[in-house]
Amino acid sequence: IPISLWWEWLMGVDRWLLVRWSSPLELGWYQLADTISLSLLNLTRAGNSQAQPRLAHLYHHPERSRRYRWRATGWLALALIGAAALLLGGRAWVVAQVGGVGFAPAAAMMGPLVVAYVIVGALQPTYYQLVLQGRTPRLNGWLAGCLGVNVVLNWLLIPSLGGMGAAWATLGTMIIYGMGLFFLLNFPATATGDVKPLPADRDAAAPPPQT
Repeated sequence: IPISLWWEWLMGVDRWLLVRWSSPLELGWYQLADTISLSLLNLTRAGNSQAQPRLAHLYHHPERSRRYRWRATGWLALALIGAAALLLGGRAWVVAQVGGVGFAPAAAMMGPLVVAYVIVGALQPTYYQLVLQGRTPRLNGWLAGCLGVNVVLNWLLIPSLGGMGAAWATLGTMIIYGMGLFFLLNFPATATGDVKPLPADRDAAAPPPQT
């Protein structure tokens, strides 16, 4: 299963469950909150355009690659946290401008969602390094597990909290996703059987696989 398909399921299952376990009205509020919150990830595009080829260039230098990954993660986190603070501070105004007064409940749902996407954005260098190391099968498995966690959390929270429950379920899932990335990155390569080292004469500066 392509890794992009796992992401599509993971990001879309909450909407289907909201219709099933709550109401279309809650779904509308949640979709607006999620769309606005996801806009934060646009901030990572410039950083990732630098991080991906740099991590590929450092493939044969594990220690330098580790230092660069932490540095890139730190800069992305700072940018995302600053933008998140501004967005959350003005979320009521943003929701009113984008959706109108009828979508006011979406502002509260943005709190957990914004934090969730800060986590996802800041950890993208770690995600790319795992892809470069050939650990896509392990990533697929972890995303499948996160999808299962997301369904369980939504099942527990949506009936009583509606869209707010879906937002908290997304945050909980992304925290677990982030913890899993660090586990996979530090799991011994020989134990996974996934990593296929590049030949010594291969151009290490080649661009990473597209995800």
